[in-house]
Amino acid sequence: NFHFLAVSGSSTIPVLAYLSRYIDNITSDSSGWAQGSMQRRYFIPGYFGKLELFFGQNSKSNIKTLPCLCPICEKLVDNVDLLSSRGSVPPRIISLHNLYQVIQFTNLCNSLKDDEEIFKYFVKRMYKKEVLNSLNFIDCCLDIGWDKAVVKYASDLTYGTGEVRTAGVMDF
Repeated sequence: NFHFLAVSGSSTIPVLAYLSRYIDNITSDSSGWAQGSMQRRYFIPGYFGKLELFFGQNSKSNIKTLPCLCPICEKLVDNVDLLSSRGSVPPRIISLHNLYQVIQFTNLCNSLKDDEEIFKYFVKRMYKKEVLNSLNFIDCCLDIGWDKAVVKYASDLTYGTGEVRTAGVMDF
């Protein structure tokens, strides 16, 4: 069993899903979805981590309908203006929508990960090469061992000076 703290980003969920092919019980938690409350950021369905709307104080959005059919957005279908910074809906409503998007994306990744070829194609098309490198690093560790995999992927793990990157293979 592994639990990862503060991990629910669009670049890390695919890596955790891929790891779950080899480890039975992986869990994570994060408050990224709560950006709806803090910043009135609204995750666009199907584009988690790639595109979002902002309903904050300086928003100039002219959105009249929400691009989502989740149970939360269905309740606001005729009242999108309530999401604005001057709206009467508590900003936690946006966070609930965001949490729903994180869950949907996690389900997508967990479904696709069962077919390695399809999953890697999905990751290659949707994310930076570092995410695919993370999956390949996992495979390499299993094939040749941790020590040799670290040497093989040293450029992804460290700077040319040998200093460990803070944005290495698993740290986005």
